[in-house]
Amino acid sequence: MSGCKTLVVLRFKFPTIFNLSYERELLKNVEAVALLFNSTFGQKFIPMPANATLVKELVNECARHLLALKVIGSSSRGQDQIYWMSAKNRPSNGEPIYEFNDIKLLEWVKFSISHLLK
Repeated sequence: MSGCKTLVVLRFKFPTIFNLSYERELLKNVEAVALLFNSTFGQKFIPMPANATLVKELVNECARHLLALKVIGSSSRGQDQIYWMSAKNRPSNGEPIYEFNDIKLLEWVKFSISHLLK
């Protein structure tokens, strides 16, 4: 694929792997919420059964990282009320709203890039 560039977005620096890095500011809270709404619901507002407070907590849990919000939003798209109600109760049980880990995120990025190359 001549003329194409691959952009790798990470939350951590890996100087032994990449010799060039570009630091970006985190999304502003309003931008992060809008991205999550659009990725999850395909619109700029929260339809029922989702909860505005829950979505804002999820934005904070992702620390306003663009890729994390996009991945979580896309994987939450189309979920029913049971999903959102269970997510709403997780913080009261001392659990994160979304089971987020770096390995899963990197696997998703690898999957996405492999489909771009086809």
